[in-house]
Amino acid sequence: PPPPPPPRRGWPVVGSRRPVGVVMAGKRWYRRAAGQGHPFAQFNLALMHRSGEGVEQDDAAAHLWYTLAAARLTGAARARAVEGRAAVERRMRPAEIAESERRAREWRPSNPRR
Repeated sequence: PPPPPPPRRGWPVVGSRRPVGVVMAGKRWYRRAAGQGHPFAQFNLALMHRSGEGVEQDDAAAHLWYTLAAARLTGAARARAVEGRAAVERRMRPAEIAESERRAREWRPSNPRR
């Protein structure tokens, strides 16, 4: 898989061989931030779903999060998201790709929880 974007302070880096508790805490934060539209969290959540680290391996979920991240990132980070999406597409059926793209078009950020 492509290397992750630069780590955000306080967030564990996917693929870092950290203890499971750190990965699970990272999953919660990535899911919350990704749901609010933060592209680096979306990218890292896509990596987690692609590899199955801390979450169930799910190509459709990885494709969705890569698509959302690619729409918001620029430069090299966007290129990594596009490459990741292309990699999971090679393992998906056309109907799965179409469904993921539909979900990405309909996706809206959630409101931050307080």
